[in-house]
Amino acid sequence: MAGRADPTIELQGTELVVGSTLDEIGLLVLSPAGGKAAWRSLRDVLVSAWESSVELPAFTEAHSVGGGSIVLLERDGEVSRFVPGAEAIEQLDRLEGDEVRWIPSDQAGAFVGEPGGEVIAVLPDRAWRYDVGSPVEWVGVVHDGVAVLLADQELHLLASDGGEAPAVTASGLRGPGLVTAWGRRLAFVDAEDGRVLRLLTVDPPENAGQVRLDGQVTVIAASPSSHELYAGLSDPPGVATVNRFSFSQKALTRLDRAPVDLRPSLFGDFLLAYDGERILRIGLQDGDVDEIPGEWSQDLPLGLQDGAVLTRRAGEVLLVDAEGRIAEDSLVGSSNATWLPIRWTPVARLAPEMLEGEPVAVAPGRPVTAAGERTAPPGEDRQAAALETATDPPTGRPAAEDPGVPPGFYAIVGSARQREGIVALVTDLQGAGFPVQVQSTTDEAGETWYRGLVGPFDTRAGAEAASRQLQRERQMQSWVMGIGADG
Repeated sequence: MAGRADPTIELQGTELVVGSTLDEIGLLVLSPAGGKAAWRSLRDVLVSAWESSVELPAFTEAHSVGGGSIVLLERDGEVSRFVPGAEAIEQLDRLEGDEVRWIPSDQAGAFVGEPGGEVIAVLPDRAWRYDVGSPVEWVGVVHDGVAVLLADQELHLLASDGGEAPAVTASGLRGPGLVTAWGRRLAFVDAEDGRVLRLLTVDPPENAGQVRLDGQVTVIAASPSSHELYAGLSDPPGVATVNRFSFSQKALTRLDRAPVDLRPSLFGDFLLAYDGERILRIGLQDGDVDEIPGEWSQDLPLGLQDGAVLTRRAGEVLLVDAEGRIAEDSLVGSSNATWLPIRWTPVARLAPEMLEGEPVAVAPGRPVTAAGERTAPPGEDRQAAALETATDPPTGRPAAEDPGVPPGFYAIVGSARQREGIVALVTDLQGAGFPVQVQSTTDEAGETWYRGLVGPFDTRAGAEAASRQLQRERQMQSWVMGIGADG
């Protein structure tokens, strides 16, 4: 693919780098006919900046499953995984028959073959198979080696080793289903009352609560940090938001027709909805709605940063800005390519002259120029930059418990009934230079829980950057929410 990349930069696909908010997520462009994959940075999606050295097989479907991995359903039914960072393709399993569905989960997913109910669950680093023997309504990957399956309004737990027929863990449920909080929570529609959204824990499977909405639920989705759920409604048509912690709900917007699909933008600042005819961009702060040109498919449209949308229309993939304007240049000549967001960034080999006076990220500590001078941290987000380059020595004191923590946005790193474990967790993070808090909360049963918080940050983007840093540097999953903050 043609691009406008600087000729002094040679992108290598065999290493990983630490990126900023925009640089952590790129777009991998694949041809269903096979061939080499290409990568584009969100800083300029018009530029093809990297190309794989391996040839991909022809495929009918491709999906991102987290961890810098892509899963492919090849034309002959083979399921394979492509890891661009390692330039490797791995055969996983095989599905027979033409009727195959992909059901995504958070950082995972599953292919379901019909009518026999074959399930191939795929995580970034492993896959397993389960032969159910009957039609499957929905399946979700909840954690390593375990999936849950919905059939005949009953929820079953599936272990990766197969074994005995799975036990029923809950009943009276129907789709759509959703896995949130990195496999720790499930959401379904109540089979008797389509206005009720039911949430369940996973280990052990128990009812966590329910929310009654103002309309019949047609589709549900989760924010990137999974602190909020979005529900498409009919009777009357619209979209509502549900807080996963407080179970509170509010109407986001009213629509002319009920949504049949919802897709949050990559950075969680707006929502894309499809009503069967039109693509709608919905602001999460004000509920404003505007129409986006294009067709809805498994990969596009994609909500990018600053309100921009990547969309497919009349044989071309186009970029629509926040004002609804279409960029003069189309991204590709045809719509056949598959576009997948991926948390992976190829390493750039820079010519020496390009480094003069340019800050180079060093952790811990502040950025250092090529000449070795300490500089002020770069970046548009003050809080995120301060977190990335914190140098203040730790005090060694555990964070104080404070039910009324300062308002702002936080990355929540843990929640437990025992205060000591949370205090130990945040004290360790404080020693590494993270700003931390401990918050006590009371659930609907009157039990006290303790949350470990990293923050506060002035903006959600700052907290999201902290969440990604925790995952990147310490392999810690976290979710983002505002506490006493607007938005």
